[in-house]
Amino acid sequence: MTRIVLTHLSGSKAHQIEQFETGAFDELILGRDPAAAVVFDPQRDDLVSRRHAAIRIGKETPPRFLLVDLGSSNGTFHNGHPANGETLLAPGDTIELGEGGPRLTFDLEPRPAPVPAETRLVNAKELAGTRVIAREPETDTTARNHDDHHVGKETVLRMMETERRSISHKVLIGAGVAVAIVAIAIAALVHFGGFMGKSPQAIVAEFGPATVVVEARWHIVDKNTGRQVYQRICIVDNLRLPCFLQIDNGPVQRWLTTDDDDHRGIPIEVGGRGSGFVVKEQGFILTNKHVAQGWKVPDFMDFDAKGGILIKISTAGQGDFSMSRINPRAFRSLRGWDFERPVRMIRPNFAAPGGMGIGTMSLAMLDGRNETLSVRFPDTRESVEARLVKSSAEADVAQIKIDTSRKLPTINLASVGSRPSVGERVTVLGYPGISEEKHAVIQSSEGGNISSLVELIPQPTVTEGIIAKVGDTVKTENNVQTFDTLGDVYQLTVTATGHGNSGGPVFDRDGKVIGLFTYSRSIGDERVTFAVPIKYGLELLLN
Repeated sequence: MTRIVLTHLSGSKAHQIEQFETGAFDELILGRDPAAAVVFDPQRDDLVSRRHAAIRIGKETPPRFLLVDLGSSNGTFHNGHPANGETLLAPGDTIELGEGGPRLTFDLEPRPAPVPAETRLVNAKELAGTRVIAREPETDTTARNHDDHHVGKETVLRMMETERRSISHKVLIGAGVAVAIVAIAIAALVHFGGFMGKSPQAIVAEFGPATVVVEARWHIVDKNTGRQVYQRICIVDNLRLPCFLQIDNGPVQRWLTTDDDDHRGIPIEVGGRGSGFVVKEQGFILTNKHVAQGWKVPDFMDFDAKGGILIKISTAGQGDFSMSRINPRAFRSLRGWDFERPVRMIRPNFAAPGGMGIGTMSLAMLDGRNETLSVRFPDTRESVEARLVKSSAEADVAQIKIDTSRKLPTINLASVGSRPSVGERVTVLGYPGISEEKHAVIQSSEGGNISSLVELIPQPTVTEGIIAKVGDTVKTENNVQTFDTLGDVYQLTVTATGHGNSGGPVFDRDGKVIGLFTYSRSIGDERVTFAVPIKYGLELLLN
């Protein structure tokens, strides 16, 4: 009997394997609904809808397997592309529930025999014809030229021999010139150190061992009490929507609380994976701040596409309040987080109808805390615990450290003052989630139960591009202020990458790191990527 094998790559079920007999199901529902065949965590996997997608099993022999989105809020992706309608699944395909949501691979056991590819028809190209020289028939009569001179047979043979020697002489001269040109080119390469620099192949071979995977999970806490902070959820028309507050016509704010007795809150926590690189053999590593200290980056928590509920409160008189639907993305006050000022923490009044009453208010200071921060080296299964050392206040750069008893491979950094030129070739290393991955399946038996654990074996991905634009900081000259909308970053043409490559090293043609790959921007089908100059990483290492 054929089995469907689903291997979870990310999300709350990461590293788990689920298997289903094809004869027992017509379709497998994936979602947060407890009745789904593949159930996701209702809190941690908040990009997943209750009934998000289905894998439908056809009645053909052999059966076809189709991926169908069930009207989810955040969409379903097949091999990185939106799954519209019924999408045919093949062994090894990836499924992603919401962009940036849980990812899993689809496979069959046993795998069906591969279908032979159709015979490829090649259009016969016209071959270069052999050049034919017309030859006049030999006669006893000699030819006459236009000067009325008679040319005999011996004369013709001498002319042919002279022509042959002339051609041979020209070939020898041409070959000598070519050899001389090649020799000059080689000498120039040696003298100038090679204008082509290091190839991507040489860079990944030399510096791949020092490029690491960085995994982190963190949450927000009340600094005064150490208790975890939740985003309050309201249930309206059977929809779970985030609640927001406006007190006495002040700015719209999130309804945050540390009290979640009725489990109607979403813990404000985020987990993810990025890249980094070793800069000191004692275990110092550079990566992006949004990887190692994500709570310091604005907009780390996205909003549900279905919107939210705004509760307007008046503290005067009886403390009246009203409710209405809103689009949270429309409010500037919700785009960032302020860890420097106290925020209102509002305890729900669980005794109110629907448990949506406003209870007591207090002030709290928010802070972030890493639950886990670990590093994994290429071609290994073990994760090494890391700790945050410090992060830049100006750029998306952080320094972390692991404890090690051996000297680690390192990567060469460009100097503080070096800046690349527009059009310069660059090479990026990292671990984008869109790349194919290598895993190890470990089986264990405990109490008679056989379980499987899937471990990632990292292998760096190499991509190549050029510097498309160089941004700059704000400058004032002759009372005229100029600034770049880019900021102090490098715009790249490296687009064959994605989530997970953040924090990876960006090399110049000499094999020195000039920046950290950081984020991308998309408008329609157009996409560009950016890198933070390495000077911000050097400042962390030197200070």
